[in-house]
Amino acid sequence: MRRFILTLIVALSFVFESIFVMHFPPTIFGKEWIIIPHFTLVILMTIVIYDHRRSALLLSFVFGLFYDMYYTEIIGVYLALFPFIVYGTSKLMIVLQSNVLVVTLLILVGNVFLEFIVYQFHLLIQTTTISFDQFVQLRLWPTLFVNTVFFLLVVFPLRKQLLRWKNERSEE
Repeated sequence: MRRFILTLIVALSFVFESIFVMHFPPTIFGKEWIIIPHFTLVILMTIVIYDHRRSALLLSFVFGLFYDMYYTEIIGVYLALFPFIVYGTSKLMIVLQSNVLVVTLLILVGNVFLEFIVYQFHLLIQTTTISFDQFVQLRLWPTLFVNTVFFLLVVFPLRKQLLRWKNERSEE
């Protein structure tokens, strides 16, 4: 049941990304922002921090593939990056504390890494024309802001449930 609910949570975050993009105006505050919600990655990173690495890695492969099939023309970018970021997060959590500030910073680093690698990949295959300064100002900062707000909205109830499941597993 726990795996089904985790999969459902990740799937809902994946669907919510599309809904968010459709209903959130890109010209908010009088400027044309490029906001890329990575709610699925945020949820996957939260799962690996507070629950089980194997489940998070499996879900990151599956939803990385879904992300590639639904949002990009090239299969493999998110399929490789989601599991890499989730695995790296799990290894970093061995030495880091799991308080909200550290986890928030780790979520930000994961999003920056993802956005930067995707930007570099698009530069490599020449599918983008924006400069690095434009990328940072118009895409990276707004994306980090939206993903951080999403994380802060979902972290407390999700953390509570994940820790409850983890404690139930350790008692068995």
